[in-house]
Amino acid sequence: TYIDGVWQVNTGGFLTQELVELDRIEVLRGPQGTMFGRDSTGGALRIWTKRPSEEFGADVTATIGTLDRRDIKGTLDLPLTEKLQTKWTGASLYRDGYIRSQSTGINHGGIDQTVFRGDIVWTPTDNLDFRFNYQENDSQFTDPHVQDAIYDTYDEFRLQAAVTEFYGLAGLEPYNRVTQISGYPGGQVGKWENRSNNT
Repeated sequence: TYIDGVWQVNTGGFLTQELVELDRIEVLRGPQGTMFGRDSTGGALRIWTKRPSEEFGADVTATIGTLDRRDIKGTLDLPLTEKLQTKWTGASLYRDGYIRSQSTGINHGGIDQTVFRGDIVWTPTDNLDFRFNYQENDSQFTDPHVQDAIYDTYDEFRLQAAVTEFYGLAGLEPYNRVTQISGYPGGQVGKWENRSNNT
């Protein structure tokens, strides 16, 4: 994964990351090692943000919703000279979790993220430009811990039986679909609940 041509060392939590001013996304089938080097044998995901504009401009977007969702995003294009343009972007995104743990009482699946980005383009000649940017992300996200499908296979039943037996030997409540899977018909866990001990 590359953002504005820069390889991203870690893509943990990447699907929840807010880029605010997105220009385009390029998906290149792999392998791409010759062009991009390491970590691109399966292909490359190239994400480009919008460059600073030559004209002054501002944009603010706000979103509210259920689960106490409060998002606000703002961007300011501020050209300093004919050859030096800047763009300043900020965002604050918040949403409560929607899967409640019966074990801890904590809601999982919440998002709390702030983004700040500064982008500068300097064009000393018609054939040459330099782009400098700085981005700071502070993101907290809790995994909802929900099983999205149930597969009735022989191997799964064997594994479930082994886990249930292990839990029984440890003096714990059985671990099976009825006791653990959210929304399982006739189960002990509600549609928007789980039994995760993760805090």
